[in-house]
Amino acid sequence: MAETVSAAEHYTISEIHETLDALDDGDWDKLNQLARSRCRFRFPGREQEVLNDALMRILEGKRKWPKGVIFAAFISGVMRSIVSKWIERSIVDPGASDDDPEIVCGRIGAFEDLHEKEVKVHLMALFDGDDEATLIVEGWFEDMEKKDFLPLFEGNETNYDTVCKRIRRKLAKHPELKEMIHGE
Repeated sequence: MAETVSAAEHYTISEIHETLDALDDGDWDKLNQLARSRCRFRFPGREQEVLNDALMRILEGKRKWPKGVIFAAFISGVMRSIVSKWIERSIVDPGASDDDPEIVCGRIGAFEDLHEKEVKVHLMALFDGDDEATLIVEGWFEDMEKKDFLPLFEGNETNYDTVCKRIRRKLAKHPELKEMIHGE
């Protein structure tokens, strides 16, 4: 039986509206960059769609934003979920038109993509439920560096370094991932 989560553990819809109203152009640029990163390889051109869909799910209360989680990390996780569903649909419906970007993009670099996806799936499963760690690990797949992450952590270098240490500790407990990544 699932545990009921207290409403006090999540931001309210009005608090989310306040957060969105307070975003400046730089913040929106960061969110758009996250959307581009989500769509870069398999769904180029659908960045606005994934960002808008994520925002709608949040504003409709379908996805609840936990307190203590940075908004950029949270919305990145929502977009990850949406893109994962798009990928699943493209696999389930192989009879889709070749004009369908989901199918065409899925065929490009199939072997390399498959290996990268396998590694990424294992890493994402390892950090499931840790939005900040997931944000960093996914950023690594997009060749993001510390300077790219700091704005997402509101410039808090200590918070960023703490999450990186958490990632390293967890990875150290899973040598099979090192073998998978490096082929050792």
